[in-house]
Amino acid sequence: MGSDRSDDEALILISGINGYIASQIGYDLLKQGYRVRGTIRTVESAEALLKGAYSPFAHRVEIVQVPDITPEGAFDEAVKFDVAVAGAISILDSAIRHAGPRLSSFVFTSSIAACTDPQAPLPKTFTENDWNTWAEAEAKSKEFEELEDAAKGPVLYQASKTAAERAVWQWREEKKVSRDAGAELF
Repeated sequence: MGSDRSDDEALILISGINGYIASQIGYDLLKQGYRVRGTIRTVESAEALLKGAYSPFAHRVEIVQVPDITPEGAFDEAVKFDVAVAGAISILDSAIRHAGPRLSSFVFTSSIAACTDPQAPLPKTFTENDWNTWAEAEAKSKEFEELEDAAKGPVLYQASKTAAERAVWQWREEKKVSRDAGAELF
């Protein structure tokens, strides 16, 4: 089930470790013998993981509270190891500041909302070259301001996911981080 990996080996940072996808990734990494450092907004939100699925691996799990992910340096404590737009760039800046050239890769969990265009003719195969330009433009339009709040939510979600992923790709190019680094769509 586990591996012979030493506790001195790789430490993996997982932001939002109490989320569904992140918690599953953390569990799989722990089973493989990695050490995992997870960020959460409140310490209490990690209790179910620590007392449940992660309990056999408690000696290899560290939880770091990051209540607000947007300020510069918000993730500084979480990334002191041998890794919306402000939040995405904040964690990456912290990682590069503390890991420097040792930052060899990262995975940004994105959303299909960042690449699909609801106005594209179907059928269409979306690729890494596609962006949801509709949501970004719609959120900035005069007509958008007149919509009821309930109608704005999906557009803002799509626009924020698109803007965050664009910013991550731009950051990767500017910082010259490995070509292995990138976004996974879920």
